[in-house]
Amino acid sequence: MAGLLFPPWVLADTTASASKKEVLVRCDAGQKIGWALSKLDKMRPNVVRVSGACQENVDISGFDDLTIVGKPGATLLPVPPVTAHAIGVWASHLVSIEGLTIRITDGRTAFGLVACYACILKNGFCNDLAMPSAWGACMDVGGKFAGTYSGSMNMMGNFGGVAGPIVVGYILQTTGHNWALTFYVSAAVYVVGAILWLFVDPVTPLDRPPAPAAD
Repeated sequence: MAGLLFPPWVLADTTASASKKEVLVRCDAGQKIGWALSKLDKMRPNVVRVSGACQENVDISGFDDLTIVGKPGATLLPVPPVTAHAIGVWASHLVSIEGLTIRITDGRTAFGLVACYACILKNGFCNDLAMPSAWGACMDVGGKFAGTYSGSMNMMGNFGGVAGPIVVGYILQTTGHNWALTFYVSAAVYVVGAILWLFVDPVTPLDRPPAPAAD
């Protein structure tokens, strides 16, 4: 059985804190990492020390500062379904995993980050699918004012680019780093944008000739 040993693996820079809560998970005694995680306060720094051989899939979700440390000989053997990851990290901040041997036997990936990257790439692709319609509408509606129309549209998009990081930072600060909520807000913005496109008349140009005067 092939073994995969992960040295200190850091998703983001961690800082030492004297207030970290430490718990010990003895897998040989039937304890589970996932059970221990479910009992922790996700908004405070935590350290989970693991000993023995654990047979489970671990989901890390919503933690603000979490360190998992494997003691010498500590291993994690994922269990079915094969579509799951040995360790999945979702909507978390400051997560590090150190010295834990993860034994992969069925071809799955050790961490759920690959799926996250794939979703980001798919999002960028789907986002750009709207570009032909947007720029085409600028030409159809703007006519000889297409440059002005396109510049206005691009300017409003840049306003959103400026406001986005500010709004996301505010949401994270006020909700205890609730990343899920930031995606819900982004989805709501897309829905509103789609509804507003229904009110765009791409047939009538801005530079249409004036109607002839009545006799």
